[in-house]
Amino acid sequence: MQLLRIDWNVVFTIINLIVLYLGLRKFLIGPVTNVMEQRKQMIEGQIADANKLKAEAGDLKKQYEGMLAQAHEESAELLEKTRKSAQAEYENRINAADAEAEKIIEKAHKTVELERDKTVQDLQSQIAVLAVAAAGKVLGEASTNENNRLLYQQFLTKAMTQTANNYATVLLELGVTREAVDETKEILSLTQDLPKSLKSPVVSKQEKHKLIDRIFPESMKNFLKVVCDYGEADLLEEIFAAYDVVEAEKNGILQAKLEYVLEPTEDEVAQMKAYLAKKYQKDKVALALEKKPELIGGFVLRVGDIEEDYSMKGRLNRLERRLAWR
Repeated sequence: MQLLRIDWNVVFTIINLIVLYLGLRKFLIGPVTNVMEQRKQMIEGQIADANKLKAEAGDLKKQYEGMLAQAHEESAELLEKTRKSAQAEYENRINAADAEAEKIIEKAHKTVELERDKTVQDLQSQIAVLAVAAAGKVLGEASTNENNRLLYQQFLTKAMTQTANNYATVLLELGVTREAVDETKEILSLTQDLPKSLKSPVVSKQEKHKLIDRIFPESMKNFLKVVCDYGEADLLEEIFAAYDVVEAEKNGILQAKLEYVLEPTEDEVAQMKAYLAKKYQKDKVALALEKKPELIGGFVLRVGDIEEDYSMKGRLNRLERRLAWR
């Protein structure tokens, strides 16, 4: 019986533990568990809300990027339209300015040409009067309008030819080569605008100098500038022709010109050269040929200022003058 004796202290301890457990479960563990569960649900809800907000933010970002791309595209189109519009406006203004400038230049050219023609006409009249008066005193003849015109033309032609000869002599004395002269002639023949610019009084000396420096051979630049500065660029063609003559004379070559209606044969040209070589005692003869239908028939042979006129027109003119003398 002693073996089955209960230890009530142990029993009370166990009971106390059970009661403590039940109390803790009811009043502590249960509420804590509920709080933790609620907190868990709250956190999960917040996470879900955060994910939703994140998704919405992603959608908003995509919308923003789309709107931004569209804005960039529209801005680029607007910028391109504005650029094209500005370019068109610029071109229109440039074209209008060019047209206005052309009108002004054309008007200035016409004004200058009118003034120049008037000055030349006045000069022609004065020279013709003097020349006719002198010729009338020497020859004792009455001058007709045709004689006046002829004297005037002869005077001007001789004066211009002498000026061209002077320039040609200077050109040769400067040591300018034949190649440079020929290159200059070729450049001037490429376009009509270039000789017009050099001759035009509207174009300034500075602009002419810049043009010469940019285009022509080095050895010709100073010479061309001087010719332009003196307003005698219209004599360039005659100057180069005179250069051929002066150079030929320096080299012992006789320069002659045959004006014809019917082109001579090679044998006739050779005979003509032989005739000139014998007459002027030259070893070499350079004979230039030029067709002139206005001579009617025959030919005219020119050597410098010397003219041998065997043309039908020349004969008719001489016959007319003889009849006029009577």
